[in-house]
Amino acid sequence: MMKCLYTVVILLLVIGSNISTIAPKDKSSKKERTQSTGKTPSPNLSGNEDVDKLTPEQLTYQDLMVQNMSSVSVRERSYRQTVLGYVTPWNNKGYDFAKFYGQKFDIISPVWYQLKRTEGRTEFGGLQDTDVDWIKEVRASNPAVKILPRLLFDQWTNADLNNLFGSELVQTAIVDKIVNFIKAQNFEGIVCEILLQIGAQNKVFGVHFLLHLGARMKQTGLKLIVPLPPPLMANLNPNNFFTLEDYRQLRAVVDYFNVMTYDYTSAEHKPGPVSPATWMTACMLYYTKELSTVERAQFLMGVNFYGYRFSHPHTPRVEPIVASQLKDLLDKHKTATRIDWDDKHMEHVFRFPSNEVVYYPTLHSIKLRLQLAEKLNVGVAIWDLGQGLDHFLDLF
Repeated sequence: MMKCLYTVVILLLVIGSNISTIAPKDKSSKKERTQSTGKTPSPNLSGNEDVDKLTPEQLTYQDLMVQNMSSVSVRERSYRQTVLGYVTPWNNKGYDFAKFYGQKFDIISPVWYQLKRTEGRTEFGGLQDTDVDWIKEVRASNPAVKILPRLLFDQWTNADLNNLFGSELVQTAIVDKIVNFIKAQNFEGIVCEILLQIGAQNKVFGVHFLLHLGARMKQTGLKLIVPLPPPLMANLNPNNFFTLEDYRQLRAVVDYFNVMTYDYTSAEHKPGPVSPATWMTACMLYYTKELSTVERAQFLMGVNFYGYRFSHPHTPRVEPIVASQLKDLLDKHKTATRIDWDDKHMEHVFRFPSNEVVYYPTLHSIKLRLQLAEKLNVGVAIWDLGQGLDHFLDLF
């Protein structure tokens, strides 16, 4: 049975009554990145209207091509919840979106830095990716936007972690180093990715470290965002990696918790969704159903701008797919492409004559997820801006 976009409201009522990022193969250098396009994408004033004209089941190859002929309206913002956009050097189109459409974002997080431990020394990696001119352009586009680069705890051995977590003096020194770095670079804060790196066995120590870091950042007027894995497995059972009690320990010193509600099917070889709506809803309600409106607003629901490509049915393989790769497939197969609406998971499925199956976001699927976030009174975090089709930002 054909279902309309308000299905998401029914979904929320039913569930409410019952209940790691894609790594690059090759990183572009700063020089390569800044030469990405240099052009302002042409404005599109009809993307939001287009998605309302069609039901998800009616989407065709021709519709998708018409939608993508132009981009988004530059100044007009249509989404009022908090919006965080990640920008990565390996998907450099995102840098253009951040500076040309800055009004659509509250926070931009360039994925630049690593905190590395080498021969007993703690050093920052990724400094060569810092682009002061781009930061100025983003802030000129939206003076209210906050720049919070991601800081990844990278290549820390068990011995390094034991040294960090076993000494309050060492933790204080690391916190000072991070805070001084942020202030020196004139950022408003950081996205600190540590919990995902240290694993569940060290989670208690990671939370303790974040208490130190967050308290110090609050004192200096800086913002802290903590990425989290989804709290539920595919069967909707909790994985207990980060619990509501963990949130309550950190809520006073952490500004936002970014729940990475995607990669649902990444470990599977058979075609499946990236972020099924029922699972996303359950994941967010796991944290928010007992919280106040103010507390719910501390959570950012992950929204993927990438998809999954399932190929070679006799030797199954799954790999991420971004906009440029999807366009190549569509250009190759054109109207022979079959586009289905997965009504159970609320995602579009692209089926190609080459026996390849692609789950990839569309205006319909993204709009449903934005409606979901709005109903839950949570914000959204886009991973990442450079992976999506141009017109996606028309919804924000």
